[in-house]
Amino acid sequence: MKYKFQKPIVLLEKLEGLYAANNQLTSLDLRNGNNYNFSGVDFIDNPNLRCIQVDDKDFSNDVWSSLKDSTAFYSENCSADPENIVYIPDGNFKSFLLNNNSINTNGDNEIQYAEAIAYKAAIFCPSRSIEDLTGLEAFTETKGLFCYDNNISVLDVSKNTKLTELWCSGNPISELDLSNNPLIFGLRCQNNKITSLDLSNNPELVYVIARNNELTTVDLKNGNNSKLTGDVALEGNPNLLCIQVDDVTVSARSNWVKDDTAVYSENCGATSGVDEEFSDEISIYPNPVKNKVIVSLKNNTEKVQFKIYTLLGNEVLITENNSIDVSNLSKGIYILKIVTENNKVGVKRFVKK
Repeated sequence: MKYKFQKPIVLLEKLEGLYAANNQLTSLDLRNGNNYNFSGVDFIDNPNLRCIQVDDKDFSNDVWSSLKDSTAFYSENCSADPENIVYIPDGNFKSFLLNNNSINTNGDNEIQYAEAIAYKAAIFCPSRSIEDLTGLEAFTETKGLFCYDNNISVLDVSKNTKLTELWCSGNPISELDLSNNPLIFGLRCQNNKITSLDLSNNPELVYVIARNNELTTVDLKNGNNSKLTGDVALEGNPNLLCIQVDDVTVSARSNWVKDDTAVYSENCGATSGVDEEFSDEISIYPNPVKNKVIVSLKNNTEKVQFKIYTLLGNEVLITENNSIDVSNLSKGIYILKIVTENNKVGVKRFVKK
């Protein structure tokens, strides 16, 4: 029988060995005054076990060094050992954690790694003037993070792979990487400074609230947009031209909201790498157009290529002539991509009558 130890183990004084490999240990206390007489031990394959408390750490390091995972270490006092204390530099964040009895289970003035790993509920710390969430990475089992209305500029949740909900709105966050969080079903990140949002690796998403950011790209193409039945709010992002989705018909739901300047597409490749300043120097006329659209570029001396795409991302025309004949195109909205010989990219949209 294989025992799945999850709680601390304190050993009897006459015990002379312990084989606990391939388990889910988070803490282990071997201090029984008899470690020198142990005939055998094995603690390998306990990925959440960081500190192993022993009678004599020098003896354990000499004799048992290969019998634990490389991420674990031996100590004579795990609670006070600096290697076992989570570094939390932000006083407000640390105060919140210490005052939560479900997290600070031993009631001391530090958060040990075993305490952090053992905590599986949500971390709910809104409106606490927190600026730095360093230490969050130790909470690998937490299911939710609610840190909205603070002053957090950097948010790293790459180690929090069990997250199912993230509410981080009302912070000056500029980057948000959720590629290591495939279980997330709810995201609220509005009123930040986020410039890009790639949710292609988050197939469980039900709702996304990302209004009032500085978004230029959004990828919602996760292969499961049918599950996005909650609100999808992307308005208030004037530089967002294209939102990549699984199916443009799904995105027509009434609770999917965006700015009029953005479009849904199954392939936003036409708007990738856009230089906003360069785009501002481009003008097209007439718009709407029936036969020919004229492209005018301010202060440009480079050779230019013009590419026209449908909203589905299909390239339908390519030319080097700034007077472009679009008479054969079907009625609808098109994306015009302008690429210079030095790969500067600008984008405009026009309506074909």
